[in-house]
This record gives sequence, C-alpha cells and structure tokens, in this order.
Amino acid sequence: CAEAHTSLGAMYASGNGVNVNYTKAIEFLQKGADLGDGNAYTSLGVMFYQGKGVAINYSKAFEYFQKGAALGDANAYYNLGVMYNHGNGVTVNYSKAIELYQKGAALG
Repeated sequence: CAEAHTSLGAMYASGNGVNVNYTKAIEFLQKGADLGDGNAYTSLGVMFYQGKGVAINYSKAFEYFQKGAALGDANAYYNLGVMYNHGNGVTVNYSKAIELYQKGAALG
C-alpha cells in the first residue's frame, strides 16, 4: 500500500518510534511515490529541499513537488509556492507563488 510506505518513510525521516534514518526514509518514500502517492513525492521533495540525507538539490525538489501537485497534494502546491516566493531553484515570481498557494489552499 502506497500510504504505508509513505508513512514508514515519514517515521524514519522524523524519528517517530525509530531512530532517524534518512536513507530508509528516502527508500520508503520512493516506494510510496512509485505506487502513486502524491504525499510521498512531496516528502521526497522536502528531503531534497532541506538536504536531509542528500545534498540540497532545488531542481530535484522542484521535480518532486511538481509530481506531488499533479497527484493533487496540497502541500506540494504550497512548497512550489515557497520556491517561487523565495527564488530557491527558480526565478522569483510572486504571481506564480500566489497562484500555487491558492491551489494548495483550495485543496485543503
């Protein structure tokens, strides 16, 4: 189940009930993403955006956030908005940031 893989990945990323292990987190999140979980893509994007267990890679983060957004994940839209708002890996574009924040808000 995609959500189970994603949940395990989140637990390893945050250390809830287990020792923090970013390698295992990425492994489980990737499995969740491969099974079509938008939240898994977004969580992978956060790992690359923040450099958790991997080098910071805004391009990779952007790619994962786009995939999460395409699957309807509200947090993916939020994170894309943040990237445009602050110009991390993309050119600052406040109009685009607002549009993405609104899409995320509409999804809840």
